[in-house]
Amino acid sequence: MKPIKTVFVFSVLVASFAAPYSAQAPQQRSPGVFAGSIHGEVRYSQGGGMAENVLVQLDLRAGGLVAQVSTDHTGKFDFSGLDHAVYRLTASTGGFEPATQDVDLTNRAAEAVILTLVPRKDRTPPKLPPSETLSASVPKQAADEYELGRSQLLNSSDPQKAISHLEKAVSIYPDFPQAQILLGTAYMDAHQIEKAESSLKRALAIDPKTPQALMALGELYRQKKNYPEAEKMIQQAVQLNSSSWQSHLALGRLYWEEGDLPRAGVEIGRTLQLNPGAAEAYLIAGNLFLKSNKGQEALQMFTEYLKLQPNGPYAEATRKVVEKIKNSTTGK
Repeated sequence: MKPIKTVFVFSVLVASFAAPYSAQAPQQRSPGVFAGSIHGEVRYSQGGGMAENVLVQLDLRAGGLVAQVSTDHTGKFDFSGLDHAVYRLTASTGGFEPATQDVDLTNRAAEAVILTLVPRKDRTPPKLPPSETLSASVPKQAADEYELGRSQLLNSSDPQKAISHLEKAVSIYPDFPQAQILLGTAYMDAHQIEKAESSLKRALAIDPKTPQALMALGELYRQKKNYPEAEKMIQQAVQLNSSSWQSHLALGRLYWEEGDLPRAGVEIGRTLQLNPGAAEAYLIAGNLFLKSNKGQEALQMFTEYLKLQPNGPYAEATRKVVEKIKNSTTGK
């Protein structure tokens, strides 16, 4: 599939919505849009190195492809705009066994996942990137508890098993940023939001320039509808890495939920400039154009979304909107 010219998309979105910001009452969020999201990362089992440019596939567990993305340079991936359903994630690359995990969004809005790639026994795996090394100041007992907690988080569906080890790790050495971030993630999985916030804040107190903690805290605040704090966290992540399309998409999604079309348009345009395959960005762009009575531009965005996710959770609803737009232009 050849994507539409992203420079055009970026220019049109900015020209349409990049008006000077003024303090206005936020518009009502459209009901039933962007119900859930899955954020995660893929790592190698040998040393825990980040797995860059690995294909991650999202299917409904009952059957049916939803979307596919590749991990970024930090091994991270993101699926958004999901219905409340049970999904199956699969990460795969040459020389490694596929890593799979089921994610249940029937009773929650978001899920954080870590997938681990294990070398295949029948072939020599490719050379791994350098693994993340812990600071020499981390005591061995704390490091051991961290690894046990990390292993439990990867291999168990019960985050509480990981939490006990990670809590020991930070009790032994409170200034342990990796353990604080992982503990915050585990708390989010266990719906212990206040504890998650505390751990992520502690990670940022240790190292304020930690994009993973900033994005996790931003998502936590977005779920709590604390939009000012969510924006603050995600903006800091953007400042650390302005080329991260996931950060710009997160900002665009946030502004859309607030009803701030001008800033949402700028961020979604930037997202598509950085990643022409970001399906959710086209869906948000279509809704932005539709809300501004720009039917033909909306039609273009929705059509591109359907090319990227023909069986996605919002495909059927989007087709109905596309048909309605087409009928309105022909006078039917």
